Amino acid sequence: MFELKKKIAIIIINWNSAEDTIECLESVLKSTQKNFTIFLIDNNSMDNSTDIILNWLNGQGKNINSAFPEHVYPFIKKPVCFSTINHKFDNSAAENSLINNIDPTKEIVFIKNSHNLGFAKANNLVIKIIINGHLNYDYIYLLNNDTIIEKDTISNLAGFMEQKKISVANSVIYEYNNRQKIAFAGGRLLPWGKAKYFFSLNDTDNRKSEFAHGCALMVKAEIFKKYGPLTEKFFHGEEDFEFSWRMKKNKIDMACVFSSNVYHKEGISVNKYLDKKVARLKLFALNRIIDMKSLYPMIFWHLWKYLVLIYFIKHFMVVGHQSFKKSLDHVIYIHKLINKINSVDRNIVNSVLDAKNV
Repeated sequence: MFELKKKIAIIIINWNSAEDTIECLESVLKSTQKNFTIFLIDNNSMDNSTDIILNWLNGQGKNINSAFPEHVYPFIKKPVCFSTINHKFDNSAAENSLINNIDPTKEIVFIKNSHNLGFAKANNLVIKIIINGHLNYDYIYLLNNDTIIEKDTISNLAGFMEQKKISVANSVIYEYNNRQKIAFAGGRLLPWGKAKYFFSLNDTDNRKSEFAHGCALMVKAEIFKKYGPLTEKFFHGEEDFEFSWRMKKNKIDMACVFSSNVYHKEGISVNKYLDKKVARLKLFALNRIIDMKSLYPMIFWHLWKYLVLIYFIKHFMVVGHQSFKKSLDHVIYIHKLINKINSVDRNIVNSVLDAKNV
């Protein structure tokens, strides 16, 4: 066991999933690593998530079902040492107010957004405050709220990074409902704009990786400061792929640490927002093609995009169970969009989710 003396900021985003978040928080607060602050951000949940979480923070919460009671129970002593911040507007004055109201001495800083900022922008609320020097943290750990961690998950990950001088590293991600099945153990970036995941461990204690999975990702704050925070070009998805490509371009060593384990409810958070398979395929295709627009030379990108669009005709037919005509319609819709936009904001995501388009 290794407890890092340097400070870690853990960022967890909640959206309409309070019980998942509470289960995650209970496992994090049982960590052997103690020198951290949890920044819990509610992304304008449309249910009663904030009330449920506040009741839990104050010791008035009810028991929850968990497939990992050994990592969740007994509940830690309440009330938790926390502060609450209402973040009402997305502008510079609001950012200054947020900075002035954060108390890093608390175990949990609960930020309640008045708007759903998406994954990247919500994480960047804290990342930008840290890299601009307003908060002093050495490491930043992005952790999905629909995960469970072991007590040594954070200390093993941070300890490895500190000892091996690695700046970006992932935990191994296992499936929540099948704890022996690996969902991610590092990955490679393929030159044609795709990521390949590894699904097994080797005989070493880590694997060199080219892909930084946003589900359970630790980054030295100095990396975000030097190369920038998460891209905000995408409201939903793609930010970890873009970050990985940026790290590879700048020759930053990354790793997946086999002694750091996370159990993820794979796909649950995505399905709450994107409940249609075809919509997910359309958004993935749109995100990736727009992303590669800034990562490839423009002449090469134009050639590549047509090959990818042809590929997605088949993908819609096989994976989405669409007819050839319907698949072709989806691809034409995507092609019209990519010629007009350079980012995929919330309005565009909502248009993709529109029933007329799926």
